[in-house]
Amino acid sequence: MAEESTHWFDQIVDSQFGAIDADRRLGFFFKRDNIGANSHFFRLIVGGSAMRKLLYFFLGIIILVGIAAGAFLLIPLDSLRGPAEQAMSRELGRGVHITGSLHASLYPVIGVSTSDVSIDNVPGGQAKELLHVGTLAIGAKLMPLLSHELDITELTLESPAIHLEVDAKGNPNWDFNLPKSENASSSATAKLSIAGLKITNGDVTYFDARKGTTKDLSQANVSLSMASLDQAAQFAIDAVYDSNKFSVSGSVDSPNSYLAKAPTQVTLDLKSDLITLHFGGSVTGVSDNSGSFTVSGPSLRQLIIKGAGTAAPVNAGLGAFSVTGAVSTRDQVYAVSGAKISLDGMNATADLSVDTKATVPALKANMSLDHLDLANYMVAKTSTPNAGWSTEPISLTGLKLANADIGIAVGRLTVGTFVISQSQMHLGLSGGVLTADLAHAGLFNGAVTGRVVADASGAVSRYAVKLDMNSVAIKSLLDAAMKVERISGTGALTVDVTGAGASQQAIVNSLGGAASVSAKDGAIQGVDLAAVSRTIQNALSGALGAATSQGASTDFAEAGGTFKIANGVMQNQDFHLLNPFVRVTSNGEIDLGPRTIDFHVAAKLVATGQGQGGAKDATGISVPFDVSGPWTKLSYKPDMKALGSSLVNQVTTGGGLSGLLGGVLGGNSSAKSSSSSNSSDNKPGFSLGGLFGH
Repeated sequence: MAEESTHWFDQIVDSQFGAIDADRRLGFFFKRDNIGANSHFFRLIVGGSAMRKLLYFFLGIIILVGIAAGAFLLIPLDSLRGPAEQAMSRELGRGVHITGSLHASLYPVIGVSTSDVSIDNVPGGQAKELLHVGTLAIGAKLMPLLSHELDITELTLESPAIHLEVDAKGNPNWDFNLPKSENASSSATAKLSIAGLKITNGDVTYFDARKGTTKDLSQANVSLSMASLDQAAQFAIDAVYDSNKFSVSGSVDSPNSYLAKAPTQVTLDLKSDLITLHFGGSVTGVSDNSGSFTVSGPSLRQLIIKGAGTAAPVNAGLGAFSVTGAVSTRDQVYAVSGAKISLDGMNATADLSVDTKATVPALKANMSLDHLDLANYMVAKTSTPNAGWSTEPISLTGLKLANADIGIAVGRLTVGTFVISQSQMHLGLSGGVLTADLAHAGLFNGAVTGRVVADASGAVSRYAVKLDMNSVAIKSLLDAAMKVERISGTGALTVDVTGAGASQQAIVNSLGGAASVSAKDGAIQGVDLAAVSRTIQNALSGALGAATSQGASTDFAEAGGTFKIANGVMQNQDFHLLNPFVRVTSNGEIDLGPRTIDFHVAAKLVATGQGQGGAKDATGISVPFDVSGPWTKLSYKPDMKALGSSLVNQVTTGGGLSGLLGGVLGGNSSAKSSSSSNSSDNKPGFSLGGLFGH
């Protein structure tokens, strides 16, 4: 016992228990009150000197750890605040400040908490701090630390404020330029687990000095649960952005796989008053991803306003929307396939891709719509008809930002009063040249094909329009375009013009090319010119009767003409209308720049019943007049010299002349109107109005 009593541990025990046998001492430590039958067993185990020394060693270690832990808890932790601030400031290259008191715990969770923690912003930044946290607490299990595992039980940030900024040169303030560790390994990061990450009442601002814009995310709450980096992680976020609340939740199948840029299953759900979105698929960084998505919302207009920060066009469209489909990214090609789109009651399907490998992105797409009303998406013009062509510069520089190959099919396309059926269009964009080919479109029982080109590859933008319209119902066309209802028939129109310039006015004044218009097998409602010719004597005396009533009509077999266009002026020499007993010819020009017309028209009653294919210069009574002036206020004047030459030997009184002219031009004359020679209906200028349904 002399040897044992000299041991420091025996001295502690003897001072507490006195001179008692070793078995009872061990029984105390092993919590054995009754050692009876077991006393021999314990002597066999610890009775030897070596085993007793080994036991003393381990017990001593435990006591030393307890003493160290007690000393750690008794140390004033605020004395460590200064060295901690200095160490973190050196590591980040920014000032780190801990204003609040430090608090610590040791077992079963080792943890530290404090308050009022901040990281300085870059010099010259808009905000004073990059980060400020009201309260910070972190806790980790003690035992896993002994196995080089970090098992975080708590990571709480209360009222954090993060101020992200990008300076005028594009440098972000969150780039600390930290050196990359060459010894980091995925095996080390795989031993990280987070049982509870929690952020409450956070605020994030983003300022872009290049644009002078600021975005704010407030009342943010974040939670994260992750057993380890190689197991699934679940996250949830809710916040307020631009006065709109939203929530985001999802999961990452293996954060470690994602960090290693290996295929990782990811789900994401976004919900707000403006938009609902779901994504699920395989994600490999940003280079190789695939999955399916669904997005919908009550108003695309409001989403554009809130999301892009710009006003949407004022029109009737951009209401409820939804899109479903598959999305993928591979080798810098971003694609959406099998997309089903619904917007403002119309339905569409689409496949599109954007290739970003080249100098400018290349877009490929195929779209099919059941119907489209462009009036719902066009901005109403406020300019008056007399305002003339705009001199505002037209910029086509945007055509150089991308190349495109797009096919579009629309079951029913409505443009104002025009209804186009089964249209098929192809849009091509390459090197700043946009080509729109209309392969087929049904218009008013006819067919339309054409091409429009806008070329921005040169110093001055150039334009070309080629249009071919066949077998179109003239009455429907004129009613839709000009509200003219009295002319019917089947017509054709061709236009082939080019122009150049930096404004509407410059383009119109430069137009050159050709155009033609023709109509066959039609009628002019409101006058029967054949009946007039059969009762020519009565017509000259002013008694037209039923020949010029509303129920009368004049069939024509052929009408039309050709135009040569140069410097914005359309010149015509061969406009004609052929009808049994009637020939109408005209010539003149239409100046598109100032929007004026100068035409000479001659209506001739002839003594032949041949219409289509008949002679245009058949002899008869000619009624010539001039049409001139601006489009909005045309004037009509009879050519008295030509008229006198035609009637000098046939007309001795003028009473029938007004009735004849009114009937030929579709006026609303009647037997009653002929009773007054001063009536405005007898004037050529007013009689022309009847032809156009006024």
